Amino acid sequence: MKYILITKNGINDLLKKINIIKNNKIPEILKLIETSRSYGDLKENHEYKCAKEQYLIYEKKIKNLEYILSISKIFYPKDINNKNIIYFGSIVELINMDNNIINKYQIVSEFESDIKKNKISINSPLSKILIGKKKNDIINLEIFNKIIRYKIISIYYEN
Repeated sequence: MKYILITKNGINDLLKKINIIKNNKIPEILKLIETSRSYGDLKENHEYKCAKEQYLIYEKKIKNLEYILSISKIFYPKDINNKNIIYFGSIVELINMDNNIINKYQIVSEFESDIKKNKISINSPLSKILIGKKKNDIINLEIFNKIIRYKIISIYYEN
């Protein structure tokens, strides 16, 4: 069976999303459906139609999240033999060699990537370049026909 690697935090986030939908969103929508039924003819009841549509969207989202959970395998940093090399789950600090700005990213699954939290997908161009590299290696990332040079200054893992 095909599986996807995911961090322990990624699993926890998926479970939280499912619980929020099941315990908060779905009950709210069911109340709205019940209230909108009292407005009369369901064929012309816009509130009822919208609430039913929203309910179906949430149900589909739950099924999708549960499917992701079912094919997920938690990544454990303890399973890595050489923690000096960048792998899935690595937290990497890079220094931009042009402006000396330091950036920190964690390489995660596409389902848990969130650039606002500095979590980048294993499928991103930057991750693809970083995988297999070591501390002090220099990488070249081409973005919009411009080369950005980074030096890897640290590699570590969450527990």
